[in-house]
Amino acid sequence: MVHGARRVGCAGFALLVVVALAAGCSSTGESSTTTQDGGTGPAGPYATGSAALICPSPPTRVSLATPAPVWDGLLIYETTVEGAFDSLEVEIFDPVANVWTETTSTTRQRGDGRYATYVQPVVRDEIRDKELKLRGRTKLIGCVPSAWVETQPFRLNDALVNTTWTATIDAADAVSQFAANGVGTPTRLGPYSIATPLVHSLRFNADGSTTESLNYTIKSGHVGDVYDGCTFDFQITGNWKYTSFAPSDPLRVLISRKKVVLGPTSKCTIPLLTELLINQPGFQGYLPDATWRLNVDYTPLLDAPAGKPFLDQPGQALGSLVNFSFALTNDAVAPDTAALNGAYLPNAAHYEKQ
Repeated sequence: MVHGARRVGCAGFALLVVVALAAGCSSTGESSTTTQDGGTGPAGPYATGSAALICPSPPTRVSLATPAPVWDGLLIYETTVEGAFDSLEVEIFDPVANVWTETTSTTRQRGDGRYATYVQPVVRDEIRDKELKLRGRTKLIGCVPSAWVETQPFRLNDALVNTTWTATIDAADAVSQFAANGVGTPTRLGPYSIATPLVHSLRFNADGSTTESLNYTIKSGHVGDVYDGCTFDFQITGNWKYTSFAPSDPLRVLISRKKVVLGPTSKCTIPLLTELLINQPGFQGYLPDATWRLNVDYTPLLDAPAGKPFLDQPGQALGSLVNFSFALTNDAVAPDTAALNGAYLPNAAHYEKQ
């Protein structure tokens, strides 16, 4: 399709252009024109070969918008073009290899007549802290490609430092089957379930530590059962680090959970909080480590008003965390004992950036 024939607004546009090598974020400014690896031609439409063929101008008034100027974030190459064109190619500069690399790009015309090309900068370890830049040119079949026009240099920021991500799981979005057992007088008839919602929040601190919380309430179908109405607020601290910067794969991060305690909003009558395993002297329990794949969708930032970026994790990872936490709530004080046993599995864990 020849661009320039219609206008499409960018609000809500959900397409991410994946850069196969690295990419950039963060500034706007004057552009420069170069004929390196490309054709030449005067600014504005010009005729070549046939009086009936009007070729497009090079990109003009080029700027770089940075909705998410982070690794694997979201950038927009913005420009004005005179004349119709088949494609607006955008490339990214690799400062380590000293080469320009082609991107797979899709361009839309906005309501103000300017064109926007959306780019997701997929980084690799060698260039994540380097100065980057984009360049673009127009092409039309039968015409020499236009001159390349570059953005000003820019750098990307860390995608996770000082960010908090929260998942809220409603009962309809999870499958759970568990029961209470033990000995003593409190009943354990059930059926048991997790009252809606379950909330998991994780913050990635700049010093490499994590601050995490897991909150849920247990309910039983039989009033007076052990654990009925108990709310558990787990406060978890640990460490995090990146484990993968492969350009063909999303960023990966390892979360190591080192310490867990019950937070101030915890409450339970049967058993008492003081009787739980997690509150016993010398408790050495832990929660499982986790690996996150950072498939973050930043396109909600383009909405009006702007929405929150989000990422989805497999439900098994959050389910494993919850199931491990059950063991920390065992009634460890005789003569009565009790324990929650079973499985909790969210269909998916949808985390929003706070």
